[in-house]
Amino acid sequence: MIESVLRQYGLPIAALMLFVGELGVPTGLPSYLALLIVGSLVIHSFPDLLLGVVLLSVVDVAGTALLHVLSRTGGRRILTRITVGREARTLAAMERWRRRLGGRDALAVFVLRLVPLVRLGVTVGAGLLRIRRRDFFLGAVPASVVWVGAPLSLGYLFRDDARAIEAAYAAVSRGLLLGAAAVVGMAVVGWWARTATTAVGRLRRVRAGIGLAVGVVGIGYLPDAARWNGQVGGLAALGVPALALLASSYADLRAARRTRRVGSAPAAAGLAAVDKAVTAAWAVAVAVVAAIVVALETGLAAPS
Repeated sequence: MIESVLRQYGLPIAALMLFVGELGVPTGLPSYLALLIVGSLVIHSFPDLLLGVVLLSVVDVAGTALLHVLSRTGGRRILTRITVGREARTLAAMERWRRRLGGRDALAVFVLRLVPLVRLGVTVGAGLLRIRRRDFFLGAVPASVVWVGAPLSLGYLFRDDARAIEAAYAAVSRGLLLGAAAVVGMAVVGWWARTATTAVGRLRRVRAGIGLAVGVVGIGYLPDAARWNGQVGGLAALGVPALALLASSYADLRAARRTRRVGSAPAAAGLAAVDKAVTAAWAVAVAVVAAIVVALETGLAAPS
């Protein structure tokens, strides 16, 4: 895990993550979270904190400077890759803040370099807009100090709660991972459902996709559920609806292939009635699995 690497190598690995992160390279962990962890686990005194802020700020400025220099030659291509469809909004935000701040480019760079979603794009956008290097660095340097110093200082101040910070990070990272997987899964299910030629086919594909995902997650939480409400009770409470969702998904996947073969109106009407009942039961199973998983994650369902 990244947090164990941060605990072992401390400032060097944090510096590497900052530098490559400023170049738009994914690091697997937001830099402010890495700095928060480093501050709580590695920084043990106020002089260490000052030294860490100075060193990591220099690294952050170095990465920013390299990206900014590159942007003055191949800026449009770099901005497109980093912002992934947000390049127009990034440049518009840059221009808007320049106007709001009375043309004070340094202040605009400082403000926008503190915004996570646009800070890298602003580095490139400043090169595209031909902002003077002096103005860029007058804004970028103090922004780097704040960007590095704030989470590092918070981690140091709350270092006695290092375990709580690690636990919070683990919960957040797990939630982000599950959330990202859910978004991707919903997009795939939505695309797959739209390819069906009938309403029944679309309904079955939605049920199959979501039911399969929720069922698999439920099965994955069975070890946790076994320690809650007694082994048999916990397994039954989560395992039964999870297995029901997997069985329903399998049936829907098979039935989806036969949807086009339903020809007569009475049969179609009967099928619609059956599907309504199945969908209601499916929704209850999804809600039960989701509620138990959330309870296990948040500690509401504590081990017995």
